[in-house]
Amino acid sequence: MLKSILGLVPLKCGSVSFGPEVHRKRLGYLPQQTNIQKDFPASVYEVVLSGCLNRRGLKPFYSKADKEQAVQHMERLGIGDFKKRSFSALSGGQQQRVAIARAIVNKPKVLIADEPTGNLDPETSEEIINLLERINEQQNTTILVVTHDSKIVQEHKKRTILIENGCVNADTSLGGYDI
Repeated sequence: MLKSILGLVPLKCGSVSFGPEVHRKRLGYLPQQTNIQKDFPASVYEVVLSGCLNRRGLKPFYSKADKEQAVQHMERLGIGDFKKRSFSALSGGQQQRVAIARAIVNKPKVLIADEPTGNLDPETSEEIINLLERINEQQNTTILVVTHDSKIVQEHKKRTILIENGCVNADTSLGGYDI
């Protein structure tokens, strides 16, 4: 479902539509961490800067503004000192901060986070969720978090849509009633 929203895989049925302020180029994506991603052979700076690719289209080189944005977001997320370090040499929490910086470098209107706390310890998970909440408030970015972690849902939700077996079973924006 998430990859269909992002336009990465075709829909099997139905459609995806956005409001007038949102376009696919204004979506950020924070994928689930995988072992392949953890061993990615690039510097932290290169990973964050690659978040500009969606917006660049066919332009082959990063602009000065792209590079400045990458550095600003790295500083903002507390990973500025890791600029030249290998992504694969970082801890899981540090890698997740890099992935978040990559996802928000284009100032997305909507950030889709797929299991952003998966494989993280409880303390780091809390830090990541708090960071996403700050991004929501400071950048006016809608954050769509997909999670199986009921603690996150209970403690940090603004709106919860429960989907089971492909069907919406509850939506708190409708007064919390089951549908």
